[in-house]
Amino acid sequence: MNALIDTRKYKATQAAKHMLNNPLKYFANERNIEQLRALLNEDKVALRLIDLISNSQSQLLRYLNFDKKDSDRFKLIDNVIVDKTDSYVDVQTTFASNLSPSYTDTKTFEALEQRLNVTLAESLNSVGIDRAALSKGNVPAQCLNTAWLVEHFALYLVGTLTLDESENGSFVFKVKNRDVFDAMLFGNALESASLVAANAVLSNLAQSGSNGMSHTNPELYFRALSLIDQHWKIDSIEVIESIYHEIADTVLILIGVLNGSNPITQSTIKEAMKRSPSNKTLLSSFENIKWHQRKIPSEDRLFETKNSGLVLGSVNMVRGLIDQAEFFAKKTMGNDWHSKLESAQKQHLFSKLEKYPHIDVLDFEIKQEHVEVEYRENLSLDVDFFIRDKLHSKIYAVQLKHITHCHKAGLSLWLEMLADPKNKLGKGVSQVDNLNKMIGKSTSLRNRLKDHDISKDELKGLTPIVLHNLGSMDMIAMHDGVFLYDIPTFIRALTERYAVEDRFHNGSYRAQHSTNGKIRSLRLNQPKEIINEYISDERFRNMSSYNLSKHITRKVVISDSIIEAIGVGL
Repeated sequence: MNALIDTRKYKATQAAKHMLNNPLKYFANERNIEQLRALLNEDKVALRLIDLISNSQSQLLRYLNFDKKDSDRFKLIDNVIVDKTDSYVDVQTTFASNLSPSYTDTKTFEALEQRLNVTLAESLNSVGIDRAALSKGNVPAQCLNTAWLVEHFALYLVGTLTLDESENGSFVFKVKNRDVFDAMLFGNALESASLVAANAVLSNLAQSGSNGMSHTNPELYFRALSLIDQHWKIDSIEVIESIYHEIADTVLILIGVLNGSNPITQSTIKEAMKRSPSNKTLLSSFENIKWHQRKIPSEDRLFETKNSGLVLGSVNMVRGLIDQAEFFAKKTMGNDWHSKLESAQKQHLFSKLEKYPHIDVLDFEIKQEHVEVEYRENLSLDVDFFIRDKLHSKIYAVQLKHITHCHKAGLSLWLEMLADPKNKLGKGVSQVDNLNKMIGKSTSLRNRLKDHDISKDELKGLTPIVLHNLGSMDMIAMHDGVFLYDIPTFIRALTERYAVEDRFHNGSYRAQHSTNGKIRSLRLNQPKEIINEYISDERFRNMSSYNLSKHITRKVVISDSIIEAIGVGL
């Protein structure tokens, strides 16, 4: 299977990462252009497109300022919602006319287009725009058109998209490998469904209270607290207990913000503490929350500060809650707090899998010292454990990574996690990527695998997996047969497709657990098999339009040139 992103093309992935970090000025730098020309050699279509973007950005720069300050001339754009920058989006969107009934919900179309536009509009955050040009609207619109084009060019650079020129002279981007792209989209759909359900828990908890920081449903309250360990994919009492009070305080403050029209101030907190004297940490948590929220970008805040108090911010509530919990985790457990979570995640994973007779957990490691000395120089090799699926005679070599919350999205997130082979998921990929190569070379390594009952035949179909807790990077195919999986999808694919549905009715709450009644594994190196299993299940039919973006065409006009993205929808 082809890779969604080939991170072995280090210069290309670094260039893509840098242009996404600077979508409005990267192509106005001549040195950057020279590096791109060297990368693309004789790719005439791409070189013409580089010239187009470079000319556009050079003209726009006279109206832009990047010192992140308001001035008489420049208006600093701070927030999509406050500044209404999505109104400047001028990307034409059309949907295929021959869609099946499952795609015909107008609200689904509108929601996708709105999400695409809001995400694009974030490209203007922290940019100063000439006030006269801003009032006319043409400059911010052209900036967003250029940013949209830069993201697609970056996807082309890392090998996800193709780029051609049509007969009428338009530049056309298309997905290179539909199956690989669809798997990524389905993983995103699973994550989105999880976030929607979690936000419903928080909203219903707030509605259960009469006013202020109160609630009348303890079961729903504890369900809200469990959202953190659900995201971290752990059931470790030790880890959660270390920041339990801070998480509980954050949820109570969030309830108060959702319930009231006035900011939650220090006075509000003190009054709440008088009503509940046992809550001794609420005031210190409040001050720490205020400090942390001021330090992060406005669009990523769970809370905004108003009149020295807290009001609801613009970020998805669950994402904001997770980010705040990670701040408390680092503050309480130290800089290496995530390594402690990896141990808890491993215990959680083993406890889930060991219940099933068709799954063997092989808890031993493969590291650099397990190969001969002559192979060790500059060798990145680290496998945490192996999983045997006896139904399919498959062995999975697993590297487990706990990933902290990241404020980026889309390709920017992928490259932040993958572009550097020494950091984050990129490190995990490089650690398992060499395993199959070393098995062919190293007698010492083969003997170690044999000593742990892995046969020669099983080694032929060994699949390396980087396992993590980042739901938006699920079921992603990398180079050399390496796959990225979110922990819940990994477990469900190997066992049964269980689900938890939160039921709310007239203030009452219950969690309904269900499976499809089939305990059987699916092959992790065949994501399409997993997708088909899910969407054929009545409980997940609402996800059948997960790949709606394959039916979408987006188009911009820059300097009289038309650029189209067909079936991309990112």
